[in-house]
Amino acid sequence: GGPLYALSSSGGCPVLVGVTSWLAIPKKVCGWSPLPDFYARVSCSLSWIESVVGQAMRSTVPLSPTANCENCLANDFPDGENCDKASRYDLKKCNIQARLAASFTLRKPVCQDGKRHTLKASIDFRKGFPNASEELKRTLTDGQVVFLYSAEGTGNGVISLPASGGRNDELINTPLRQPKVLAAKVALDAKEGAWVYRSTGCSSARTYAALYMRNTDSETPLYRQISLAVRA
Repeated sequence: GGPLYALSSSGGCPVLVGVTSWLAIPKKVCGWSPLPDFYARVSCSLSWIESVVGQAMRSTVPLSPTANCENCLANDFPDGENCDKASRYDLKKCNIQARLAASFTLRKPVCQDGKRHTLKASIDFRKGFPNASEELKRTLTDGQVVFLYSAEGTGNGVISLPASGGRNDELINTPLRQPKVLAAKVALDAKEGAWVYRSTGCSSARTYAALYMRNTDSETPLYRQISLAVRA
């Protein structure tokens, strides 16, 4: 089926939100029809998709869908002269976002002495960035990680995180139901080669996720990447 996508507020990769399911009547001109198309909503199957491919596939940040698309129609047909063929996005940024999705992982928590969970998140450069320059590696490892947890298990939950520079709080999509912050702004542990946090207690009722964040001095965050949810 054909893709239905929306732009991301990150300015990077466009996000697939629908896959063509069926059409009311056959199309005749440039995919145009007086009746609506019907799409499968990707978010409804997102957890299943992630379980199959074994990596996070969800957009971390909210979408920025194009508005007023109907004004791209003239006399009931697409008006190519007055409308862009497609929305633009940052291809270089999208490339790194996609590689982060393939390589940023949260390992299964390890219970130490029955007293605390050790959480480790890392970027597997061999998997996602096999030819990365040392400069890019330094740029990415300069990011911080927020460790999240939920007592409600997996799902599609949103958490609000305070933004820097007086900007509005950031809404982050997560694979947890009713997510809460366990530890914020954890820096890379150079000796471990990972972002590490040791949580008090070894409760088996918790589900964890790690959020990678790489900021810039501008208003637009550079990168955001959520891990898959991991049960204790």
